[in-house]
Amino acid sequence: MKKNKNMKLWIIVIIIWVSASFAAYRNGETIDQTNGVKEKQEVYKLEERFLKGQSNSIPDILKKAEDLYQSVEAPKIGILSLERELRILASHSGLEKMEMKIAAKKNEGSDIPVKVSFKGSLRNAVEWLGTVRKDYPFIVIRQVDIGNDLSREQTIFQILLNYRCRVVSSN
Repeated sequence: MKKNKNMKLWIIVIIIWVSASFAAYRNGETIDQTNGVKEKQEVYKLEERFLKGQSNSIPDILKKAEDLYQSVEAPKIGILSLERELRILASHSGLEKMEMKIAAKKNEGSDIPVKVSFKGSLRNAVEWLGTVRKDYPFIVIRQVDIGNDLSREQTIFQILLNYRCRVVSSN
């Protein structure tokens, strides 16, 4: 009988320990879920605070991102416009014998490689490059090669550009 009574006590102790362990496990899960919800709420609050603080500058940022591509009705029209503007800029900068070679276009709206070469002084070429960089955000200067024309005492420049355009409908 004493053995049976001890056995019952041990069973009661085991049941209590199992119940306590199960309760601790469920409590841990509840705490993890609550912490996850609190973290998400904190992230949302931070994002909302950031958006409220930056709401004045977001339109400017979107405008700058839009300016990184020239909107054209067709890539060929954009390339002709680009060539005309770069030639005018070169003549205003005192550069001579400007030539442009356009690589085959990969996709609509993708970067179009353009190779520009001209002759002139280093000062004029740097002025031209600075103006292109400042006034034409849709043109990315990839490479500049400089050589000498000893017979005419001029510098020869070969510049690889990427022209970025986005085709938009005329409607």
